[in-house]
Amino acid sequence: DMSDPFHSAYLRGNLGAFAADMRRMINAPELSDVKFIVGEERKVVYAHRCILAYRCEAFRAMFAKQHLSCDAKGDDVPFDLSDVQPDVFLAVVEFLYTNCVMLSSRIALDVLTSAVEYGLDELQRLCVDYINSTLTVESA
Repeated sequence: DMSDPFHSAYLRGNLGAFAADMRRMINAPELSDVKFIVGEERKVVYAHRCILAYRCEAFRAMFAKQHLSCDAKGDDVPFDLSDVQPDVFLAVVEFLYTNCVMLSSRIALDVLTSAVEYGLDELQRLCVDYINSTLTVESA
């Protein structure tokens, strides 16, 4: 009943605008509190622990483990992810920040592998859908 003074409703703002704002935080050094050294080319990727940890259990565990094993300075130590390509890692980060991901046939399988590794079911589903929709007889 709408005349109930305690009636509440869950209203959504513009999700595209929200994702665009969140996208601006991806790999932004300003206000970041964690660094990753990614790939053979050792590209630095800046991120925000709270976003990664609350969106992904694997990152939460990674940060907790570092916290336990280090002294007070430990939080400044970057994480070395030499076995993943920077563009693949950034696609995972993009998904965690925005719930959207830009895929290409060049990275889709590697992003899927990372999604499995990090336990990101929805990202796995997006990758599989993309791969299925782009697989043609010629490319198979």
